[in-house]
Amino acid sequence: MELEMIDVKVYILGFTILIAFIFYSVGIFTPTWIIVKNAELSIVFEFRGVISFNSAEPGWLSAGRWLMSFSFISFILMIIFYLIAFFQVKNNGCPHKYRIWFYSISVCSAIILILTPTAITLIGINGSYGFLTLGFTVWLYMTSMMLTVASLGISGYIAYKECR
Repeated sequence: MELEMIDVKVYILGFTILIAFIFYSVGIFTPTWIIVKNAELSIVFEFRGVISFNSAEPGWLSAGRWLMSFSFISFILMIIFYLIAFFQVKNNGCPHKYRIWFYSISVCSAIILILTPTAITLIGINGSYGFLTLGFTVWLYMTSMMLTVASLGISGYIAYKECR
């Protein structure tokens, strides 16, 4: 059976969403997101992840964690929208009425692209005044953001140009 161009684009969209989700999930559940250290002695005291909520933490850290959690929920919604769109396109092609699923993927991507850099900036700027520094998992988020930009573009293109 021959693959149509729309099928290839939908597969590429699914691949970018999956890889971005893997990078994001590893980043959010890895405990090296925030490093608490003493800069004068160069001693690392502890590592913290995003999900480990603490009632005694500063408000900006709590806000950053909530933003990251909402981004993760948006990723899960994006995967659900992709699966719906994938099976509908696979069975019926890409008529005009399936645009909504690709636009929904674009909206979820945009939400992720707004909330995640906001959380990273919030925690990075406020944490730099104390003993907190950002760990290496921020680079996982940045890789995930680049792939999310790709999924935003691909899903918007499919919705606008392919589903007619």
